Amino acid sequence: MKKFCPEDIPAIKADYKLHWDNWKAIIQSVSAQLGTPFAKPHIESWTNGWQVRAHFFAYFKYEFNQNSAAIFSVLLNRRRLRVCLDWHCYRADRSQINVQQYNQWLDQFDFKQFADFEIWREDESEYDDFRQVKVISEKNLILRSDEDFWCIGKKY
Repeated sequence: MKKFCPEDIPAIKADYKLHWDNWKAIIQSVSAQLGTPFAKPHIESWTNGWQVRAHFFAYFKYEFNQNSAAIFSVLLNRRRLRVCLDWHCYRADRSQINVQQYNQWLDQFDFKQFADFEIWREDESEYDDFRQVKVISEKNLILRSDEDFWCIGKKY
């Protein structure tokens, strides 16, 4: 953009920031509705240096799990709104639990109750089409390594 239409950049950024402000207000409203035991949400900045981000991202944690890399994440990109249980890799080195402990949710997983949820591996793109739980079998949930993990959630 800097090369081909630099004069458009300020207007594009201002428009993007307006949408991000709306996103931030929505996340803060959800946070107020959740109340205790949730901590204040983390809302990712609208820029990455001088560039606008390709998505809006926020996450929630329980007050008593603020030092955990396990999160409830909310992501909005050009394709979907996604709400999920997630492992925040960037916080793993400071987490009160490790990824193996996070993965224990799979041990008691109720396939029937969560049949309409989507499930995906940590290395799948946020733009991929994820499988629904009802079309996956337990044997397909085997982890590939000690650092592998699954996310589960809903897309809208």
